[in-house]
Amino acid sequence: MRSLALVLASCLNLLQIVVHCQELSVIRHSDGDIFTIEGSCTEACTVLSSGTASPYSRSSSSSSLLVPNSSCTCQCNFDLPIFREDLHICVNDIHGKV
Repeated sequence: MRSLALVLASCLNLLQIVVHCQELSVIRHSDGDIFTIEGSCTEACTVLSSGTASPYSRSSSSSSLLVPNSSCTCQCNFDLPIFREDLHICVNDIHGKV
């Protein structure tokens, strides 16, 4: 019984790692980096970036950016234009210690 509990706990930890390691792509943009994550957009931009990004609204100048239907596209807010992949937040510069 104890070994079954250990196996279940290991599977749960693996599932949590897979959820936290979803694929993320970033496009550097002068108006704020644009990043795309897999899944629904319901609060995804705010949750992933801790409130430093908003859902991306496509303008005519960036119509060449093609995004799969099963993903959510977010853009860093104007005052925090750089997306840090390691922290999953938008910042105003990349200098200094975390």
